[in-house]
Formats: sequence, structure tokens, C-alpha cells
Amino acid sequence: MNVLISNDDGIDSVALKSLTLALSKKHNVMVITPDGNRSMTAHSVNFNKPIKVTKIDYLPNVIAYKTSGSPCDSIKIAMHAFSDFNIDFVVSGINLGHNLSSDILYSGTVSICFESAYFNIPSFSFSAFSHDDDYDFTAFSTIAVEIIEKLHSKISKNTVINVNFPDKNTKIKGIKVTKLGKLVYDDECVYLGNDEYLIKGQETKKPSVDKDTDYEWIKKGFVTVTPLIYDKTDYNNLENISKELI
Repeated sequence: MNVLISNDDGIDSVALKSLTLALSKKHNVMVITPDGNRSMTAHSVNFNKPIKVTKIDYLPNVIAYKTSGSPCDSIKIAMHAFSDFNIDFVVSGINLGHNLSSDILYSGTVSICFESAYFNIPSFSFSAFSHDDDYDFTAFSTIAVEIIEKLHSKISKNTVINVNFPDKNTKIKGIKVTKLGKLVYDDECVYLGNDEYLIKGQETKKPSVDKDTDYEWIKKGFVTVTPLIYDKTDYNNLENISKELI
């Protein structure tokens, strides 16, 4: 099958190369990804702005390009400039740092997959809890391929499978299919002078009310798997609002 791989950490990511190597043993792989780190860029795209796309030597039997654009630009470039590749599914990651719970709103890694869903291509987002790249990602890559092989023909075309691996020093206890949680941060806006502000934030230490979420299960040593869709319609209130306004 034809697989497009991208990320938001950039082409030099060791985790990206590990996952690409694992997938290329079974599939035709094309890599299109930013030329540098684009973390927390969410679903940004560059309209009406030139994007440089450079072909590079990467891995044997893998076509690879780096771009000056955003993570989501990679999908648009693949779909329009390299449409003859006929993508069967998209893979994003392995990201350095988790993409759990409400943090997916800021994630370039997950947004790659939401952009794929827009084109009706099933997709998989993979993230590691640790930000440390001094690690052999072979075990995570092997699990990722196993998840893809089991699910890629079973999920709908607009489904995003969001997968997170536990901390690298944690023994994996299994795989848990679970819902998103909500991570709360103590945000702080610091004035730096000269009309400049710095937004800072760290996760609060308040205990979570809901223990059956991706973030709670990953802390217990499980690989978490959460199916997502880009449709943000509030169906619970759709009818009630219609009654009030129509």
C-alpha cells in the first residue's frame, strides 16, 4: 500500500526515521515533512505564500521531501503536487512529546491527520510521552505498525487514530482504547517590555475527576488509542438551538 508519512518535529527527527524504516518494510512510503521543528502550529496552512519543496536522500526505497511549510502543508502538497502517489493512508509521527486529551487542539502532529481526514484518507497519529530523542524508537515503531495493520482497513476514511506511548522508562502493560481527557494549565502572561508579552503555562497538579481518559491510562503504563473525527458540531444542542432561532 502507499503510505504518506509526515510530522511536526521536522525531517531530522530520529523517531520519524524509525517509524519510516518500519513501515517501508511492508509498504511503499513517501515522506513529506517540514524542514525544521513546527511543534504546536495546530492546523495552520500557508495560502498564497511560496513553499519550497526539496527532494532529499533519506532511506532506501523511500521517496522523501522537506518543505518550508507547516505540517498540514505537507498533506496539501502530497494531494495536489504528488497526486499520482495515490495515498492509501497517512501516518504522522512519532512525535517527541505527548498529544493527549485537550492538547490535540494545539498539535501539528494530530492536525496532519485532521487534514488527511478532510481528503477522506484514514490516518494515524503517533506520539511518545517523553520529549527526549536520545532513545531507540524501534519498539514503539513496531507497535505502531501492528496497530496500523490491524486497523487501516477497518476504520472509516475520515477517522483519525490518535496513539500515545508511555514514558520511555515505563514498562508497557498493554493497549487501552480510551477517550480524550482535559488537561488544565496554569497559564501566565508575562509583560517583557517594548509591547511584548510571553505566554507561559504548566500543567496543574489538580487531580483529574475522570479516571477513564487517555492521560490517566498512559500514566499507568498503557499505550492509549483514541479515535477522533474533525466534525466539531455540538449535536446535543443542535435541535435545541434550532427551536430557539427558527
